[in-house]
Amino acid sequence: MAAQQLLLLPLLLAALLPNAAASPHVGAGMPWLSNGTASFSAGSNRRLMASGNEFYPAGGKGAWFSGVNSGEVVAWQVFKKGYNSVVLNPFNGQTQQLLGAEGIHSGSNAFCGAQTTSPNQDIFMVGGHTNAERYFRHYNHNTRTVKKYLMSSNRWYPGVGTLPDGKIITIGGVTKSGVGGWGATGKAQYNNPTYEIIEPYGPTFGGDQQDMREQLTTAFPMHEYAAPVVTPDGGLAVVSGKTLYKYKKTNNPFRFAKEFRYQDCPHPSRAYPQTGVNILLPLHYQDNYQRLVLMQAGGSAQEHANSQTPASKQAQFIELSAGKNAQWYGVNMPLGRVMSDAVHLCDGTILLVNGATQGVAGWGSTATKFRGRDRYNYNCQTKCGNTGDNFQYEPTIFDPVTGKFSAKGSLSMAARGRGYHSIALLMPDCRVMVGGSDVTNDHTAEFFYPPHLAAGPRPNIVWAPDAATWGQQLPVQFTTVDPVDRVILIRTGSATHSQGFDARALWLPFSVIGAGGLSVSMPPTRANAPPGMYYLILLSNKGVPSVSKIISLK
Repeated sequence: MAAQQLLLLPLLLAALLPNAAASPHVGAGMPWLSNGTASFSAGSNRRLMASGNEFYPAGGKGAWFSGVNSGEVVAWQVFKKGYNSVVLNPFNGQTQQLLGAEGIHSGSNAFCGAQTTSPNQDIFMVGGHTNAERYFRHYNHNTRTVKKYLMSSNRWYPGVGTLPDGKIITIGGVTKSGVGGWGATGKAQYNNPTYEIIEPYGPTFGGDQQDMREQLTTAFPMHEYAAPVVTPDGGLAVVSGKTLYKYKKTNNPFRFAKEFRYQDCPHPSRAYPQTGVNILLPLHYQDNYQRLVLMQAGGSAQEHANSQTPASKQAQFIELSAGKNAQWYGVNMPLGRVMSDAVHLCDGTILLVNGATQGVAGWGSTATKFRGRDRYNYNCQTKCGNTGDNFQYEPTIFDPVTGKFSAKGSLSMAARGRGYHSIALLMPDCRVMVGGSDVTNDHTAEFFYPPHLAAGPRPNIVWAPDAATWGQQLPVQFTTVDPVDRVILIRTGSATHSQGFDARALWLPFSVIGAGGLSVSMPPTRANAPPGMYYLILLSNKGVPSVSKIISLK
C-alpha cells in the first residue's frame, strides 16, 4: 500500500484469536445505557496535539473536507476565484491545487451545502449559497472532473446521506441562503419541508417528496442539516432539531413513508446556530448489527442562545432500535462545547473536539482579538463569529463500552482555537486532523494522537483487497507482536459545519486462517453498512490499532 494510503485511511480491527466473540473488550451490551448513568474516567497517556503543515484553504472562509480511497483529502473553501480547492496528502503535508481558479465549485457557490462520498471516489454535493442553492455537483477524483445539475428545489444547510441502494437523499434546509435558525422565525415561506432522492449516476432526480413535511415543519426554524440514519430494515431515522422520526421503505425507490415519531430530545435544539453533534455508537456483530444507539452532544445550554450563552455539558442517548417507545438518557460531560466535531476513533471510542465554551455558530459583527495558545494572533474586524475568544481547546473521548468520558485535564490541548467552519477527520494512521476556523482566519491543521496509539506496538496489515461486498469473507494478511483481538470498520470522513455525513463504525467477526491470515466477515446487508469507502483496522489485545486499509464496499 502506498504511504499516502496508509495515512488517510483508518483500519479495520482484526484479532489473532480464533474467535473474536470471546473478546472481553467489545461486549455488545451497554449496561450504562439501561440505567442512564455515565461517569468520567481518569485519563492517562496525555498526548500533545502536533502542529501540522499550513495548507489552503483549510481555514479561509469555510472548510469542507472529504476523504477519498487514494488516501488523499479533498478540501475546499467558500467560492471565490483564486486558490480555492486542494488535494492534501496528510502524510507529508503537501497540497496540489484542484480544478483551477474556481475549484470544485464549478462556477457557483457550494458554500453551506452538504456532501458525501461513494465507493468509486466520487464526492456528491447538494445545495449551496447565493443563487447556487439548487445545484447537485458530482466530483470524481479519478478523472478530477466536476459536473453540476439542477435539483428540484433550493437547499441551503440541507441534510444528506447514502441509502442502501447507493442513491443519495437530501433533506430539508431553506430555499434562501442565510435565512436559518431563530433568525428565520416568522419566515416559513423559506422553509423547504421536502426531501429528494437522487440516483447520482446519470443523474436521475426523484422530485421533491412530502413525506417528511410534518417533521421539517415542526422543527422549523431549528431544523437545518437534518441527519438521516439508515436503519437495519432499510428505513431511516431522521434527526431534525429536537425531533426524531422513523421512516420506512416503500415500493417506490424515490419515496419513504412516515412510520412513527420518537420522543423529542429533552435538550435545547442542537441545530444551527446552537450547533451540537449527532453520531451513532459503533454497531456490533453480536447483535447482528440490529442495535442502533444515537448520541447527541454539546450545543447550547438553552434555547434562543446568543453570544453569551454557555455551551452545553450534556450528552443524550437513544436506542433507535427500541422503537417508538425508546427513551432518551442524559449524562454529563466533563466539558461543554458548541460547534464541536465528533469522530469515530480506531479503537471504537468517540472523539469530541473543536468548538467553543459559549456562544453560537455564525458570523458576528463585534471586532475580536483572537489569541492562540501557540501565540497565533488575529485581530478580526468583520465576520468574527459569535463566541468571542472563548474556544474549547481540550478534546474529550467517550467510551461506548463503559459509558465513560475522559476526565477534564486528561487530554492535551490544541494549539489553536477552532470554531465556526472548522473540521475534524480521522486519518488512515488513526490520528485525527483538525483544521480551519474561518472566524480566526486560520489556514492550519493540527493532528491529535489518541492515547491508544502509545499503548504498545501496532499490528500491520500486509495485504487486503481494495474492494469488498456484503456478506463476503474478506481475506487479510497481517503481522503483529501482540495478538490481534478485534476488527473494526469505520466509514471515511466527510465533514462541514459540525456534521459528519454518513459516519458509521462496525465491529466485525473474524477467524484466523493459518499464520498471519484472517478471514473477516463483512456486514451482511447494505442497510448495515451503506455503500462507501471504509477504513479496515486491526486492534491488538492492548487496544493498539494498525494503520488502516481502505475498502470500497460495493
